Amino acid sequence: MKALHSASGTGIGYNPGVTYRGGEFIAQGIAQAGNAITKGIEQWQKNREERDFLDEQYKSRVAALSQFTDFERRLTRTTPAPLGD
Repeated sequence: MKALHSASGTGIGYNPGVTYRGGEFIAQGIAQAGNAITKGIEQWQKNREERDFLDEQYKSRVAALSQFTDFERRLTRTTPAPLGD
């Protein structure tokens, strides 16, 4: 009869040079995930700031254009139509 925990029975031998490092790998994975999330948040913040800047530029251009459009409307209302030839 074979022993239940022998190397020949389980295929796993006793090796004192091998140590369990699963905890280290889990910690590294969590740290990498944290770094990736941090980079994602930083990029999101950068994109939001850029979007806000571009929105303000757009609003100022629209305001300037609307002033010109209003001026053009006032000009056409106050200028009499030319007499027909």
